[in-house]
Amino acid sequence: MAKKITEAKIRSLKANPPARRTSLQEDGLRVEANPSGNVVFFAPYYQHGQKNKQKLGTYPALSVADARKAVLNLRHQLEVQDVTIKQSTVTFKAFVDGDFKTWCIAERKDGDATIKRLTHQFARHKIGRTKLKDVTTHMVDLYKGEAMKKYAPATVKRHMGDLSRVFSKAVEWEMLKKNPVSAVSRPRIDKKKTRLYLTEEELKSLSDALNSWESMALFGTTEQKRTHPTYLPYIVRVAVNTGMRRGEIMSLRWSDLDEKERIITVRGTNSKSATTRRIPISEKLADQLVTWNTVSGREHQSGKDYVFPVRSFKRSWESFRKLAGLKHVVFHQLRHNFASQLVLRGTAISVVSELMGHTDIKTTAIYLSVREDEKFKAVELL
Repeated sequence: MAKKITEAKIRSLKANPPARRTSLQEDGLRVEANPSGNVVFFAPYYQHGQKNKQKLGTYPALSVADARKAVLNLRHQLEVQDVTIKQSTVTFKAFVDGDFKTWCIAERKDGDATIKRLTHQFARHKIGRTKLKDVTTHMVDLYKGEAMKKYAPATVKRHMGDLSRVFSKAVEWEMLKKNPVSAVSRPRIDKKKTRLYLTEEELKSLSDALNSWESMALFGTTEQKRTHPTYLPYIVRVAVNTGMRRGEIMSLRWSDLDEKERIITVRGTNSKSATTRRIPISEKLADQLVTWNTVSGREHQSGKDYVFPVRSFKRSWESFRKLAGLKHVVFHQLRHNFASQLVLRGTAISVVSELMGHTDIKTTAIYLSVREDEKFKAVELL
């Protein structure tokens, strides 16, 4: 192990300059005295398998303490340089499959879904095969144009949001200087294109279909019972009467339901806004959930406390829409209808916002649009 360099040793080295270079060395620092009498600090180091040395300065202009600091600074610069070189070779796909995936799944509630979308959309695309640092705004703009020919604007906007999230994280981790997606405009979406409420006729069709479905689920043939699961009518009723999101309903536990107070608690861990909210429910819905508790056999749920212990109800919902004659109604519209009905009945927008779990009241403001039948009534007054 090299002995520590001291000021006394350096002065001794300087006071007796030999005919050829002499030196002192400690871990990461070397001082040399040449025949001319100059004493110079060097930092020996290895990089990419090669031995190098960096001149730091001369003594006494540079003290031993400052020389040691310069060595530490050089080591840091080399480490950053090595990381930069390594990062410059990683492709978009490799980055998503590696560090970004680890972060995304750990930190984001929809992490798994985000990774699946990114893999599906970009794994075989030119962007996926390109080095992260070489993805340009032009390349992203071309992707947007291609995607708009195949997908709805809302879908393209979501994909671009996923893409931007990847590059933002790369910028945050100092792998890139800028996000190439930030300069590309997002697809415009007409928020009023989709009707945010169900008409009286549609609500009646919905109610009739629920009764019909339930009848087949309980008293139908073996085939009807197989294709008409008993849980679906209760899921639809919860959505219609609480405005809860699909994921919030699927994450609902019996411990989140206060039957006596008639309150459903949507926990922040299951909410899009990451904020816990309490939703009062009608006596009728509370009774229906008690009935479902009996029908489902809570004690037979393998220790799980989920109100609806199913992984997905997408296929059942599609069958239900067909039965109700509401093929144009997506499940999320039940949430929209809940908010629209509250606004129509004069509920304060702040209350609606709280029940919906919106973090910004501007989001709730879209439900202030009057219904079509109300417009006709207004025109008839002219």
